[in-house]
Amino acid sequence: MGLKYDQFYFENKIYDYFEFWKLYDKFGEQIYEAYNEKIYCPLCYTAPLTIVRRGKRHFRVSKNNMHFHASDCSYRLDEASRKETRDFYKSAKADDIKRRLQACMDYLTKKSVQSRHDELGSDGESDTGRSFFTIKTQSKKTVRLPQKFLHRGLSEEDTGIEKIFYGECRLYWIKKGKYNYLKVLNEELVELCSIYVSENVFSYLSKDISDIKSDKDNAEKYFICFVTELEEKQKSENKIYYDGVLQHSSHILIKKCENNTLRIPFQ
Repeated sequence: MGLKYDQFYFENKIYDYFEFWKLYDKFGEQIYEAYNEKIYCPLCYTAPLTIVRRGKRHFRVSKNNMHFHASDCSYRLDEASRKETRDFYKSAKADDIKRRLQACMDYLTKKSVQSRHDELGSDGESDTGRSFFTIKTQSKKTVRLPQKFLHRGLSEEDTGIEKIFYGECRLYWIKKGKYNYLKVLNEELVELCSIYVSENVFSYLSKDISDIKSDKDNAEKYFICFVTELEEKQKSENKIYYDGVLQHSSHILIKKCENNTLRIPFQ
């Protein structure tokens, strides 16, 4: 199955998928006709997205349109296998992971993409501007690291493999002696996942991360990018929780949202 896009590019801005579906639910077919294949890949801005309305709603790039991706766009590539992903993270240097997460953060926080164009240059070529998910395997194959946009929520498909998780979430710490758990919540303060951070790794975290509040009711909003392998935990009859371990202090990056604001609406 091809990549399902959680975001899209339209008229110099990047929007979250649910912003489109709000309009679709209100105006129906006229919105579909107006925007089908007129919204684009959020990394390279050039591959048109097909709007899939049946089943689980999503956006995708049809096989016939894959060639419209920029040559260095990570989203034109197949996703790395579990083994390829594990091999990459075992051998990757901390600076490489930090660079990729910083590029992912830049992608998340720049609501206007003009600044990204300015940084990339007129030809759009950059090692991180739209290829920060791209890796070469030990067999020299070029593939895309698994990743997940947190706004869509988590499922069994997100477990059992290391992924780059990213999005705009509310965060708070639970600290119990030597045990530290970073709780990642959605806008309604519902837990998406819990990340265990050992005392040793915690001691190396940047101050902006270690200073996150320990108060769920007043959990503040952050942009977050992190690498972990999630595990599914059935902690109650009606609720499945997801737990992960932060293996290294370089595997997480956050930025506090200005004025606790939401991302821009699509209109």
